[in-house]
Amino acid sequence: MEVVVDLPYHEEMNRCFAIAALAVTTILPGCTSWLFSAANLRPSGSRPVVRIETMKGVEYGAATDHGILFLGRTATEGACRVHYFLGSQVYTEDGTVTPAGGVFYRAEIDLKHQIAPLLGRDLTQDDTILALTMRGDDVYGNTMALARKPGIDGDVATWPGVHLPVGTPLFVSIDDELHFVGLVAGVATLEQESRRERFVVFSGPDRIREMLLVPQLDPKPRQAKHRADGITVLK
Repeated sequence: MEVVVDLPYHEEMNRCFAIAALAVTTILPGCTSWLFSAANLRPSGSRPVVRIETMKGVEYGAATDHGILFLGRTATEGACRVHYFLGSQVYTEDGTVTPAGGVFYRAEIDLKHQIAPLLGRDLTQDDTILALTMRGDDVYGNTMALARKPGIDGDVATWPGVHLPVGTPLFVSIDDELHFVGLVAGVATLEQESRRERFVVFSGPDRIREMLLVPQLDPKPRQAKHRADGITVLK
């Protein structure tokens, strides 16, 4: 079953978060109650899905606490353009493609985006896997589970009944927070006794661990970057 992902949003909170993320120094009336309030309010993290335009095509990926990750099918380096969510609004930002490790690549942008933490464990058959598909300014969710039967093993999920583009991000919800578990890599077909069954193959926890094992350069001292649009960021 396909449903539109439309979780409740705190509109004033989303507006304030967008302002803070864009580094606007003037605080608008009405935002101060959120920016300086002790209330435990957080911007929505229900849409950590991105669309990435490279010089050779379009890809999909996930906005995670390890950066914007995708599979690099159309580009493994160079310039890109990222469409991402802050709250329920889509923003567009120029970026650069860099290796993240293993099969993953990273689209680096200057500004903040929604983030989903990595799951940090293997998937089980009790987990409900949520695939988020970005279409224009909307996000649609489809649920799956690990596929476990004779002839099937590894990062393979049940067929959700709809086509999922390569790079579609997959998540598991824990305590109402989405945790990243992988990206769709393709579709597999199993034929047994004149019966054909489809499955979703994805780059999952094993591939994520491979990414984390790749040595990373020590961060350089942060410097101010003055952008042509008037925004200054520390990088």
